[in-house]
Amino acid sequence: ERRSRAIAETTRVLKVGGVALFYAWARDQRRGRSGHAFDAPDVLVPFHLREHGPHWDPSACDAAPAHAVRDAAKRATVVQRYCHVYDEGEL
Repeated sequence: ERRSRAIAETTRVLKVGGVALFYAWARDQRRGRSGHAFDAPDVLVPFHLREHGPHWDPSACDAAPAHAVRDAAKRATVVQRYCHVYDEGEL
């Protein structure tokens, strides 16, 4: 029910022509390539805003939230994103 309300609220506040992105991650990552190990179904996962490459937009770092951390070694700004990871059969 919470996830349904979150999607409904996202579509309510999204600007006309705007884009929203939702991911559905599996809690069991043994066959995946992410290497994440999840201790709980609701977690924060780091997202790296890369500061290099063909799609880099310098203004993206200016818009990063206050909790963002600069990772000089990876040339990225890292923000924590909420993620609900699903157990098999939950969806």
